[in-house]
Order: sequence, then structure tokens, then C-alpha cells
Amino acid sequence: MSKLVRYMKVFPGLHRISTVLVLLIVGASVLGAQSRRQVTQEEDRAEPEDVIVIPQPSPAPEHPEPLEPLEPLEPYEPWLEEIEWEYLQEYEMLEDEVREQMREAEEQVRRAEQQARQAEAQARRAGAQRARRYVRVSNEERKQIAQAYKAAYALILGEVWQDALTTLEAFLAQYGTNSYTDDARFWICYAMERLDYPDTELFEVYHKFIQEFENSQWTDDAKANLFKIGQRLVQKNRKNREQYGPIVDELKQDYDNEVMIHTLYVLRRIRDEQSLAAVLKLYREMKDAEMRKKIVFELRFYDFPSVIDELQEIAAKDPDPKVREVAITTLGRFSSTAVIKPLRSILKSSESPDERRAAVLALVRVDSDEIVPILLDVARNDVHVKVRTEAVSTLSRLGTPAAQEALIELLEKR
Repeated sequence: MSKLVRYMKVFPGLHRISTVLVLLIVGASVLGAQSRRQVTQEEDRAEPEDVIVIPQPSPAPEHPEPLEPLEPLEPYEPWLEEIEWEYLQEYEMLEDEVREQMREAEEQVRRAEQQARQAEAQARRAGAQRARRYVRVSNEERKQIAQAYKAAYALILGEVWQDALTTLEAFLAQYGTNSYTDDARFWICYAMERLDYPDTELFEVYHKFIQEFENSQWTDDAKANLFKIGQRLVQKNRKNREQYGPIVDELKQDYDNEVMIHTLYVLRRIRDEQSLAAVLKLYREMKDAEMRKKIVFELRFYDFPSVIDELQEIAAKDPDPKVREVAITTLGRFSSTAVIKPLRSILKSSESPDERRAAVLALVRVDSDEIVPILLDVARNDVHVKVRTEAVSTLSRLGTPAAQEALIELLEKR
């Protein structure tokens, strides 16, 4: 400080400069203090930051509960491994048999496909000329064909039968196979009928039309006309009966079957005892095995105790084996313990392995352990390997403890 005073005396102007410096230093100090005070106030006003709290472990209880003792491990039993190994061996044998059956099925499919290709190639060769002619028709030619057919059809609508017959025959001769061929052929038959051609000739042209155009829109009309003409022929003499009678009977059977199927569908919605009696009466009167199969399968919709007895009788007495199998399969549709007795009876009395196998498959729908000893007996004693195999598979599909015990017993006492 003494040096500063001495310099100020020597240099008078220095006093003014030092004063300014002192003021600057003091001002800076004041501003710094204010700034620190402001920052402190802002920090005091700011919300405290989240603090991570480390949870402290809870104190141990004075008297801890004792731990439960562990269950002892089951003792090792080698015989279980042996049974498992034998079961796996049996499963592998069944798997090999299934693979062999699949290979046979694939071979049959391959042969069927080969035969189908050969038949298709033969059909293509047989109809190549007509097909080429039809495919190569231009749009202009198609218009000409359509106009020619419409002109001939106008004669049909005008009932000018002879001109219509002549025009339609000329149409087929000129244009051959085309999209109007079946129409033209049917109207030729119809025009001949209206022109009172002999019944024998009418029968032949209608029958030929039905054989060649099974999927035509006119086939049902042609069948109706053929049936009407055939009835007239059959009633004339015995010779006609022998010649035309089988075709007329077949047509009548087709009509009856169509009506019958529709009737079955209607009765299905009713499902009372009266409709059941009608269905059973229809079955007893039906001679066609295919239709009896359909009738028997319809019985699954009638939930009456008497239906089970009827199905058991059908399964035992129907002359057709396929109908008997359908009856057995239908028994399984009821899923009732009432079907166990008839199915057991079929397994013991039927000589057909297919019927016994159908009975095994029907049992799987019954929700009862009563079927387990039956299946076990079949798996042990049936004379046919496929029936025994099906019984084992059915036991495995049941998945119940009783079924699993039966499988183990089957392996132990084989």
C-alpha cells in the first residue's frame, strides 16, 4: 500500500487510474456475490431430484417355520423300461404296416392315374377330328352356327315339325359337333314324336340321346318321354316287355329313388315315431342295396331306443355286407352305453373281419370304461391281425387310465 501511495505521489495521474481500477474490482465482487446468491435461490426453489432408495432387508423372524420335507424319489424299476421298449417295438411294427399300406395305396393311385391317362388319350384320339373342327371354329363361324340354330328353333316354336326336323338334321350335318349339338338332337327327337313316328324308333332315338348326353339340360325331359314311350311298348306284347322292360324298370327305379331320397330328407326334420316307422317300412321293401345303405344311415337322426334294436337286426340279417357295415357304423353314432351289448355280440358272432373292425371303431364313440375289457379281449384273441391292430389303436385313442392299464397288461401277458 505504501508503494502504491509513493507511486501516486510521483505520478499524479495514477491516482485517477487506480480509483477506476478499485471501482471495477469492487463492482465485479458485488456482481459475483449477487450471481451466487441468485443461483442459490434457484437451487432452493428447484424440485429435489429422485433419490434411489435401496431397500433394506427385512429382519429375520425370531422363530422361522420349518421347511416341508421333500417327497422321496420313486425307486427305479427296470421292468417299466422293458415294457416301454416292447411297446415301442409294437408301435414301430404298426408304423411299418401303415407305411406299407400307404405304399400300396400310392401304387394303386399311380395305376389308376395311368389307366385314366390311357383312357383320356384314347378318347382324344377317338374324338380328335371332331375336337379339331370345334376348336378351330372362328368367331364368325360361331355366329353363323348360332344363327342357323336359332332359325331351326324358330320352326320348333312355330310347331312346323317337318321343316324343323329337316332343318335340324341339315344343321348337324353342316356344322357337326358344337355347343348346340345336344339341343338340336333333343328337338329332333321331339319333332319325330310330334310327327307320330313309330314308338320303337322314338324309343331308340331318345335312349341314344340319354346315353350320349347324360349332363345335358334336356336329359330329364328325354328320360320322361322315354319312360312314357316305353310303357306304351311294354303294354303291347310280351316281346316288347322282354326288350324294353328292363330299361323302363330302371327308369322307374331312378324316379322312385329320387322321390325316396327327397322324402327321407323331409322326414329327417320331423324325426318322430311315425316317420321312423315309415323309414323302416321303406327299408324292408327296398331291393336295391345302395338305397338300403342310405336308408340305414338316415336312422342316425332318430334317437329312440328301438332304433338300436333295429340296427342290430340289420347288422345281423341284411344280405348285403356293405349294408351290414353301415348299420354297425350307425350304431356307434349314438355314443350310448346301450350300443355296447349289440356291438359285443357282433364282435363275437360276425365272421367278417370288416364288420368286426367296424364294430371296434364304433365302440370308440362310447364314453365308458366298459368298452376297455371288450377291446382288450379283441386285441388278444381276434383271428384277424387288422382287427387286433384296430383294437390296440382304439385303446390308445381312449387315453383313459383304464385303457393305459389294458395296454400294459396286453404287453405283459402277450
